[in-house]
Amino acid sequence: MNFRIILVFALSSLFVFALGCTKKQSSPVTNNSGAPVAQAHSNINLPFNLEPTPSQKMELEKIRAEYEEKLRAAQEAVGKTIPAAKQKLRIEAANKARAAGKMGKDFIDAIENAAKLSPEEQKNFQEAQAALSKIGQEVSSKLQALLTPAQKEQFKKRAQALKKLSSGHKK
Repeated sequence: MNFRIILVFALSSLFVFALGCTKKQSSPVTNNSGAPVAQAHSNINLPFNLEPTPSQKMELEKIRAEYEEKLRAAQEAVGKTIPAAKQKLRIEAANKARAAGKMGKDFIDAIENAAKLSPEEQKNFQEAQAALSKIGQEVSSKLQALLTPAQKEQFKKRAQALKKLSSGHKK
């Protein structure tokens, strides 16, 4: 698999988790085969859980109203591109890789090697992932625009620490 595609997948996945969000649903979202799929989150927050100012809280509500459903639908679409059996293997591989401390390319490789996708599945996955990434980038740019100078400095420090951790960590 092309390293750029892996990198885009990893970064967009990291972005979604970095939103620091949680979605409460009465029943889990499943794909066409009945396997659980990644779910979008109900709370879109400032990156790295930076504390919003009162005026930022109002703007966050507007962003949430605009993007929560779009994120949920895009994540659901990504999950539905992988058959249930393969998805289960990939989730197990992700859990094992996480427990082993794998990060970045090593983490993605562990997932990819657990259950190879057919060319058609890979194409559908990449298209759905690209759509999710696009929405994620839109949300990210809107959140970045909300940051105060002090928050931008905090964000920069935390992002550098995360980058250093993920690039220097090998197991």
